[in-house]
Amino acid sequence: MFQPNSFSTAKQLFDQNEGKAATLPHSMVPVDGKVTANISIRNAKGERNEEYFKWQFLHALIVSGLYAKDYIGTEVRFPKGNKTSAPIRLDAAIFDSSDWLQHYNAYWKDKKSSDLEWLKKHLIAVIEFKKGDKEIEKVVGGQVKPAYYSP
Repeated sequence: MFQPNSFSTAKQLFDQNEGKAATLPHSMVPVDGKVTANISIRNAKGERNEEYFKWQFLHALIVSGLYAKDYIGTEVRFPKGNKTSAPIRLDAAIFDSSDWLQHYNAYWKDKKSSDLEWLKKHLIAVIEFKKGDKEIEKVVGGQVKPAYYSP
């Protein structure tokens, strides 16, 4: 029987294995609705970048058993209230149903408001990774809230 690791143990496993490389061979969860390849997790100097910490965190969530990977997406787009504005891209999002991916891809293909409403109702967590002095309150107040609460 599979015994889940603790979050911190799963995080260390990432550091010791996948985290040693400069790139991840593929995403463990969808990126903007699809699996992607060759994700750079280090900068030109070989230092860990924001992507490193995102994938380390998501790896720990999944391997620890806290969330199933089918409920998680990265670079999840939500339209802002103004139709001419670029959509907000959430670093990661957790939904309460694995059906999120079907509704997500359907929304961006056909733009049916019913799919967008479904996504908003089933979104349970928004995850943003910020390095340095970026103010998370500005991101949440200026981007996340307007995208999530828009009509």
